[in-house]
Amino acid sequence: MGAFSDDLETKLLNYTLRNTGYTAPTSVWVGLCTADPTESAANECAAGTYARKQLAFNAASTSSITGSTATVTFPQATGTSWGALHGYAIFDASAEGNMMYYANLASDVTVNVNDTVEFAAGAIVITLD
Repeated sequence: MGAFSDDLETKLLNYTLRNTGYTAPTSVWVGLCTADPTESAANECAAGTYARKQLAFNAASTSSITGSTATVTFPQATGTSWGALHGYAIFDASAEGNMMYYANLASDVTVNVNDTVEFAAGAIVITLD
């Protein structure tokens, strides 16, 4: 189960209930977390060749949205392992920026040197309930 970040929740509440401006990001990026994701995203992977990947979403339907429209493949882990990955987060920038959403992976994934991590098309689903 995932959650919107406090930052995004505040922006959406103000936008929808107070008519204050909110500019959606022009692109979003998925990052991997080495511990259960939290509001601060302080546990985003930082090892070796790791880098966030841009993510595209299909149109929302019945309170949920599915991404990506294609397989998302992270760079191969070279030089050093990334360790155990526990979750992922969606950001509004390729580096730094604001975390918008976070969730645990269905099961932990250990990334050793020469391993590649990927999300199949449609594997990331965000739901509002």
